Amino acid sequence: QGNSYEGTQRFQAGYLMGDWTFLSWLRAMAGVRYETTLLEVDTAAVNGNIDEQDILPAAGFTFMLTKSMNIRLAASQTIGRPTYREFAPVAIYDFVADEFVEGNPYLKRAEINNYDLRWEWFPTPGEILSAGVFYKQLTNPIEKRTGGALDPIDITKVSFDNRPEATLYGVELEFRKKLGFLGDWLEHFSFGGNMTLLWASVTVPPVVSGTINIPGYTRDGLFDQSKYIFNTDLGWDHPDLGTAATVTFNIAGERLAVAGVNGPDIYEQPAPQLDLVVSQKLGSTWKLRVSARNLLNPKVEKLYGRSGENPTALPYSSYSRGMTFGLSATAEL
Repeated sequence: QGNSYEGTQRFQAGYLMGDWTFLSWLRAMAGVRYETTLLEVDTAAVNGNIDEQDILPAAGFTFMLTKSMNIRLAASQTIGRPTYREFAPVAIYDFVADEFVEGNPYLKRAEINNYDLRWEWFPTPGEILSAGVFYKQLTNPIEKRTGGALDPIDITKVSFDNRPEATLYGVELEFRKKLGFLGDWLEHFSFGGNMTLLWASVTVPPVVSGTINIPGYTRDGLFDQSKYIFNTDLGWDHPDLGTAATVTFNIAGERLAVAGVNGPDIYEQPAPQLDLVVSQKLGSTWKLRVSARNLLNPKVEKLYGRSGENPTALPYSSYSRGMTFGLSATAEL
């Protein structure tokens, strides 16, 4: 059948790691991981194969400035494999995105070099203040783009391609603080959150298909990466009553949803999410949990082009996920 395939997926891995403490203020961890990747898809028209072996080293150092304050430095190599949906050369209709998605059997795995530096402070148990920076070098990152797998000018489908290289770097901030210092009535409350700011660039190769000849270029922004991500929560936990409640809010900035081949890129717009979860212990065995998710129920909207550069950008798709309510009971026997 034209929309069927057979696939094989086999991953094997082993690792060796060491953990050492030097003096009283330095801890070192180092290791290496060996992975094999076998990913095959077979169709009547074309086959795809990834058969690779990778040696992936990693090292990290923790500098213990005080009993409650650390500086962490780490470097590692990782890989990113395509999924069957990205790899299998068959067109499958995505009901949520309202598009036909066709896998690309010529995809390669992505290789990533990671570098991280982080400062952490734990003022009291359950509290944290941290700041970090990170940098990533990517070879063959996978991006979703308009066009079919074998014909990138086929506007009825979307598919996937490797990009030659990309860089990604950013800043991360995290905090969590108990609020009892503001008054006894806030004793059981805590407030926390994290924020990430990202910058990225990717090399896009030229496209030659029939009479179409599009030169390569370097683009600001990487597929599925927002320039900012913000999460925060307010929690209340009363152990004597056995009651806990958490309100969470998160939002991510505009991000590339589909890279355009013979037209504008498509960007998903920010869609804030507000959730509420309440739990209650019933005796020593049972716990009742009530949840309400996506209470703001915003539109999930994708536009042709960045909204900031083009306020009248045309819509690609728009829908709402709807609110979700849940009730569950669990028992610890």
